[in-house]
Amino acid sequence: MATDRFALISWIQEKLCVYEGITIRDFTESFADGFALLAFVHSINPSLVDLEDFKMKSVTEKARVAFSLAQINWSTPSIIEHHDFAYELDESSMIIQ
Repeated sequence: MATDRFALISWIQEKLCVYEGITIRDFTESFADGFALLAFVHSINPSLVDLEDFKMKSVTEKARVAFSLAQINWSTPSIIEHHDFAYELDESSMIIQ
């Protein structure tokens, strides 16, 4: 599992390395402000979200939009809810999400 976790973190780091101010080290603190989730969506399809529109939005709003876009565009089921970002994130749930 540790090798899989490291491989997933490495892949996400590659996807998001071009985004200023986003550093991915883990599945909790690195995603805690919700902006990395939006950047991940943007990295897959930039036409779905204008990141500038979300710089000053709340954590829960960023997470809500990211999850909603993933669900609508890629049929990704939500395992955690956007309001969970107001509290401590669970690493296992983030990996599965």
